[in-house]
Amino acid sequence: MLMPHEVPSDAKQTSPHFACIINHQNMRQQRICIHSSDIQAITGKGARSARKILQTIREKLGKERHQPISYCELAGYLGLNPEVVFKTINGIPVVISD
Repeated sequence: MLMPHEVPSDAKQTSPHFACIINHQNMRQQRICIHSSDIQAITGKGARSARKILQTIREKLGKERHQPISYCELAGYLGLNPEVVFKTINGIPVVISD
């Protein structure tokens, strides 16, 4: 029986889910939930405006106060590329090509 952190040796052949785990074992954990400080960094707005944006997104999506907002939901609301938002909140350099 496998422990949760163990991956079978034939994992790549048996399940794409295990292949994903193998590819990400050496990566640090990356965030997908948005904080108001992320909105400040992305938009250049102040803390109060960033909290207001989070509140507006929650209202439009029918989420409660304790439910997090994902980077995809923020990107959709702001009209940005989700990949750019993901990289920005995780401190990954964003390279814009022509």
